[in-house]
Amino acid sequence: MWIAVGTDGRRGGIAPLIPWPALALAAALSATATLCTTAGNVAGAVQHLQGAHPWFIAAAGAAAANAINNIPAYFALEPAADDPLSAMALLIGVNAGPVVTPWASLATLLWADQLKRSGVKVPWKHFTLWGLAVAPVAVGAATAALLVAA
Repeated sequence: MWIAVGTDGRRGGIAPLIPWPALALAAALSATATLCTTAGNVAGAVQHLQGAHPWFIAAAGAAAANAINNIPAYFALEPAADDPLSAMALLIGVNAGPVVTPWASLATLLWADQLKRSGVKVPWKHFTLWGLAVAPVAVGAATAALLVAA
């Protein structure tokens, strides 16, 4: 890979611009979720969710996204979304809900990495507390709008 050193002593090129730790963590979480799904560890949970009300599907999506990451959480729970309404509820849960844990979405990991590169400290305790307040409201409001529109 091409890396140049500028006159100010800073490294150039593309390699320093890539958030390697965030990408590595996202890849590890995705691989773990895929392994669990393939091994059947989540099959029981998915069976219990099949035919469930969209509220439960959205809540399960938000909880799973915060536990592992939103992309693998979607793939793990996708079999439970057996109709378009449930699929939309799952998408709401895994996209509006992952604001509690730092690893819940790749966007949060990239945001945190960019702040770290800029020298800004992230108070994860405050992030988590605000996320605990925002996630239920965001998922609840979006799911309610979905059900009203359906």
